[in-house]
This record gives sequence, C-alpha cells and structure tokens, in this order.
Amino acid sequence: MKVEYPEFTGRYKVGVTEFIVDTGREETLKLHEGGVRKLSCRMYYPSTAEGIEGKERSEYMSRQLCKAYKIDYDKKMAEGENRIDCYVDAVPAPGEKFPLIIFSHGYGSFRDSNTYMCGEICSQGYVVVVIGHPYETMALNYADGTCVDIDKKAMETAKPIIPALISSIKLISAKGTDEEINDKFKDFEHKYYSGLAKRVDAWCIDTDDVCDYVKAAYSDRIDTDAGVGLTGHSMGGAVAHMLLRKSDKYSCAINIDGGLFGEYEGMDIRKPFMNINCESNKTTTTGAYVNCKVPVFSAIFKDMRHLGFTDLIFFFPVKSQVGKLPAKSLHDNLTKLHIAFFDKYIKGVDIDLDKCHNEDVTFTQKG
Repeated sequence: MKVEYPEFTGRYKVGVTEFIVDTGREETLKLHEGGVRKLSCRMYYPSTAEGIEGKERSEYMSRQLCKAYKIDYDKKMAEGENRIDCYVDAVPAPGEKFPLIIFSHGYGSFRDSNTYMCGEICSQGYVVVVIGHPYETMALNYADGTCVDIDKKAMETAKPIIPALISSIKLISAKGTDEEINDKFKDFEHKYYSGLAKRVDAWCIDTDDVCDYVKAAYSDRIDTDAGVGLTGHSMGGAVAHMLLRKSDKYSCAINIDGGLFGEYEGMDIRKPFMNINCESNKTTTTGAYVNCKVPVFSAIFKDMRHLGFTDLIFFFPVKSQVGKLPAKSLHDNLTKLHIAFFDKYIKGVDIDLDKCHNEDVTFTQKG
C-alpha cells in the first residue's frame, strides 16, 4: 500500500541544506574518547517558488539508514517514497529573516525522525535546525559523505531491565499530586537510569554549540532578535526542557513525550513550556508543573504510543508501537500546537492555544 505523506501547508517553500558543526570538544563517550565531537545537522529554511526552480528534492532516508532499519533503499527510491518536498540548497526567501527553532531526536532514533513536522513548521516562516547526536542515533550521515553507526554499547545506558520495566508499569498508574508523582519518577530515574542525566547534559552542550554556530554562520536568514525555540522527541524533549530551565539563549520549548530526565532542582521554569504526551507517559513529565513561574501547558494525545510522535506514524504498521490515532490527526495536531506555540511566544501573535487542536487532544494550562 502506498504511503500518503502530508503536504506542507505554509506560504513558503522549504529549502534544505546540511552542515557539520565541529565542536572542538573531546568526545566523552568511553569507546570514542580522544576523538573530536562533530555534529551532523540539517537545516530547513523558507524559500519561494522561484527559489526552488531547478533544485533537487531532498532524499529522506540514506542508503545506510535504510540498511540499519532493514528497508529496501532501491525499492523505496523506485516507488518515489524516498524524496520529500524540501529542495536542496534552494535560494532563501529574499529580504526576509526568520526565527530559529532547534530540534533533537530521541535516544537511539535517527536525526530526521520528525521531518514532516519540521518541514511544516518551516513552511510557516521558521528556520528549523535538526541535530544528529553521534553514536546515539541510527546511521548518522554527514555532509562530507561520511557516516557514523550507532554505538550499541553506549546505548546500554538506556537498555531496560526487568526490575525497571516492572517499576515503569507502576509509574504509569501512579496517583497523587504533580509533586508526589514527580518524586516517584525521580526515584525511578535515580535507581535505574542515572546515566541518562549525563547524556542529557552532553546533548545540551551539543545544542548550545549548534545554536551559536547557526546564528553566526546563517545570520543572513535568521532573525537573532526574535528568540530561539526548542523542541525534541523523547530524549530530545528532555534536552529542550533542561535548556529552557538553565540557559538564557532560548525563549520557549516543547517536549514531545520525553521523560524529564536530568537534574534540575532549584532551576524553576520561567519561560513558556509545553509537554506533549501519550497517556502512558504523562507521569514522567509532572516535574514541569512543580513551582513553574509562567504558563506551562499539557497536551495529552489519545490512542497514541511513544514512537507514533515521529514519522513512523506514517509507515510503521505495528499499532502497538505507534498507536491507533490516525496519522493525519496526529500530524495536524502536533504541527498546529507547535506553530501556534511558537507564533505566540516568539512572534508575539495573540493565540488561544486551546483552540489549536481537535477532540483527539486533552489540553490544559498548569501554570
């Protein structure tokens, strides 16, 4: 069956380019110590109908990434399902600059896991940069043609064990105040997944490096005065949450179904934040509602599973992994909430966020 992917609906066409950020920092993952940490990034930026003329549509999944996921690359290309409506090195929209949004993938996922969401946000007038965090993502391709495979030993940090699985099941059904549920989640984290807090910190440094690089290297297309928004799925969402608490660089942030791993006691949320969750993960994010000093929002999607918040919702057939919510409803709600949130808190548009979703989402303001 042919997969139906969403079309971008904004007034802008979407240009795309890839680049490398050489951080100059020594790699801290044990098996790669001594090397320099280099980040593979993809930028989506607004273009025009004239700007994409003669430009090639971007490849979605590389041959290496298809191999990692056991997908037939040649068949996918032949069927026309491996090109997206993002045009390589298109001419940027002339005479305009746009706010910057930075996205990070989930732990062990792939860099472009939310391509259709990022492309839609871009089409509405944003520059969106996605970061590939090396060794902790599947088959990470670089602009120079090299590719880095996932480090399976590094991934053992997040490998579930039987006691952790039992505890996570108890956590899903936890009752109590936001503070009480958060205390249970932090106990769970400290007992089973304390290593993830260190990786959240490492990814935060990655994000800061990319933010600084992009604002300097692409100042011709980025409105540096408008503020910078953050979003991310799973671990990437935890990173967005952490940076909003501890850095002055970012204006607002969205967490897409990520447990709020990391140590942030004493760092109140003082800028707008939104948790987007499936029902089974909402108990991992209540820390955002404790002592918040500004509006903090919760959007719970019904009939969803964790992986369904990525592009897998469009083509992965196992509903127990992605959820039963129709892909169109997931995409429409996910993108509308993102765009309205960033429009409100970066562009200053007067928007009622509770009117930017349908009945498949339960939306509340916590702060």
